[in-house]
Formats: sequence, structure tokens, C-alpha cells
Amino acid sequence: MNAIRIDSPSWIRTAILSDIGIAAYSILESLMLSKHQATRWYAGSVCGPLIRPMPSKQAPIPNLDFFRACAVLFVLVDHTLDKLGVKTVFGTEIQWLGRTGVLFFFVHTCCVLMMSLERHKGRHYFLNFYLRRLFRIYPLGIVAVLLAMIPPYASALTHKEWISNLLLIQNLTFSQSALGPLWSLPIEVQMYLFLPFVFLLARAPKTIWPILGLFAISIPIALWETHHLARASVLYYVPDFLPGTLAYWIYRHYNPILPNWTLPLTICVVTTAFMADPNWTFSAWFACLTLGFLVPLTRQIQNRRVNWVAFHIAKYSFGIYLGHSLLLRWIPMSWAVLPVYLICVAAVSVASFHFVEEPMIRFGQRLTADPVPSGIEERVGK
Repeated sequence: MNAIRIDSPSWIRTAILSDIGIAAYSILESLMLSKHQATRWYAGSVCGPLIRPMPSKQAPIPNLDFFRACAVLFVLVDHTLDKLGVKTVFGTEIQWLGRTGVLFFFVHTCCVLMMSLERHKGRHYFLNFYLRRLFRIYPLGIVAVLLAMIPPYASALTHKEWISNLLLIQNLTFSQSALGPLWSLPIEVQMYLFLPFVFLLARAPKTIWPILGLFAISIPIALWETHHLARASVLYYVPDFLPGTLAYWIYRHYNPILPNWTLPLTICVVTTAFMADPNWTFSAWFACLTLGFLVPLTRQIQNRRVNWVAFHIAKYSFGIYLGHSLLLRWIPMSWAVLPVYLICVAAVSVASFHFVEEPMIRFGQRLTADPVPSGIEERVGK
């Protein structure tokens, strides 16, 4: 049983929180939580958070796999349906479904990397983090760019643009991406520069307000960037990443209180709401913030079949993310060819993981003298 930290609020604050807590207690019981679980949540809400340690190196977090699997499937469905001639879904351009998946990736990646930073200690802390990420992202990214050069389907890029793609700096040089999905990789790579510093902020406070304050500050900076500093486009997406830090903080301080079926419900509701009014600013930021709050508060999915499927999709997600775009160039798409195409996507993603990603992950770990990674870290792709 986790210990409960008791603050010393005034009697007025206690009375108000007690009334709110009693009402929330009733709601939690109506959500099919057990009386014991509802009581624990009530105690944590009034008296303070239920502090819990981060998962151990081998502890699975099935919800994060499910979350990541949804992200990559959104991108896959978007690009595949677009190639098949489906341009809209319920009146919204289909491309926004893929962009929803990218937003999910941003939140997920930031959260998992916060966990990774907590697990890795020792000398050269920041440098080792950067080296591990370099050997996680660049090898498959470079392979994808080299394959995109193969005629007759090669992208019509200049030498400068090809080099920018290999270095994943397209946004800094205003270069076209060799593959559609490559546009987000420079954003993630540049965000890695800030993540260790954000981690130091996230692990220190006992309250959530510093993280929410950082999120609030990032919004005017993001709006300012589009008008004054176009090359630093990473600043535009910082409010999409920071909710992952929020999720990490909640994972670290609170036990989940929501039933596990709320995770797919949350994903459906957030996706539908975002697709109803899609944009890269306030709709995207609100969607990410909602996910950052609710995903870590949801109990883990227990269905073994769902977890098995989600685990493998998440494990091979980086290969799916880049590989399907190459296959859409090489395979003349039609509904009749769709099953063959999906089989090829699965084969390419499995092969890319075992022949490119995994060896480079382990090389990066040997270089930084790290132990074998947990499954979570291996599945932090793009």
C-alpha cells in the first residue's frame, strides 16, 4: 500500500475539498470503480497525491503501447486512404487524421523519454541521452532517405535538400522532405535538445503548477515564432510536446483512477473533437493537454490479445511510419492490392526493426555503457 502524504490545509479548504471529494466519490462508484479504489482516490484528492515510484525497467505499460499504436495507425490509414482516392472523412480532410497521429506521437514520445531519463543515471547524463537518441532516430531515417533516392520514383530534390533530409534539418534549411512523414523528425530531434532540461523541471516540483505554467508560457512563444523566427519551427510545436511531461508527472505522483475502457474512449473523443475543428494551434494544444491529463490516470488495459497486438504495432511503429510511405510510391495502389500492400508494410517494418533499428539501439547503449533497454524505450521511435 502506498503511503498517503497529508498536507495541513486550513479547515475551510478541507471542508470545500471534502464536499467536492464526496461528490467525486459518488461519480467514481458510478464509473464502476470498486469502493476501495474510490476511497483511495478520495483520500489522495483531499489529503494529497498518492506518491508512487516510476515503473521498473521491465515493467510494461500497455496503455502507452496502445496509445502509440493508435498514433501510427492514424498516419497509416490517412496516407493509404488518400492514395486510394479518399480525401475527406465526415467533411474533414483525411490528412488531419494523420496529423492527429503525429500529435499523439509528440505526447507519447515526450512522456516516455521523461521515464527514460529517470532510469538513466551516471556521468555524462545529457550527452548519453543525446547519443542514445541519435542512434535511435538517424539510422532508419537515413536508410529511408537513401531508398527515396531510387529512380524512377525518387523525389525531385536538390543536392542541398537531400543533405538536409539525411541530417534531418529540413525545417532549418526550408527544404522539402524526401518522404511525407519525414517532416516531423527534425522537430523531434530538435526537441531532444530541450528535453533533459524539461526533465529536471518536471521531476523537482511536488505540485503540477510549474509544468502547467511552462505550458502556458509556451503558447505565446509558439504564436510569436510563426511571425518572427520561421527557422525555429520547433518552438511552434512545444505546446504539443509538453503535455507528455504532464503525463510523466502524473504517472509519477498519482495512481490511476479511471477504468481501462476510458483510454480508447478518450482517444476516440479527442480525435473526433480535433477533427471537427482541426488546426495546429489551440485545437491541437487542447487535444494534447487532454491526453496528457487522462492517459496516465487510466488503469492499464488487461486484455491480453489487445495488449499483444498493441505491443507489436508499437514495437514496429517507426518502420511502419517511414516504410509505408516508400511502399505507396512503389506499389500501384487499388482496393484489390490493399491486402498485399498491408502485408508488405508489416514485413518491411519487422525487417527494418531487426536489421536496422535494434542493432543501432544496442550499439548506442554499448557506447553509453547503458544496460539493455526496457521494451518501452525500444518502442520510442520517431
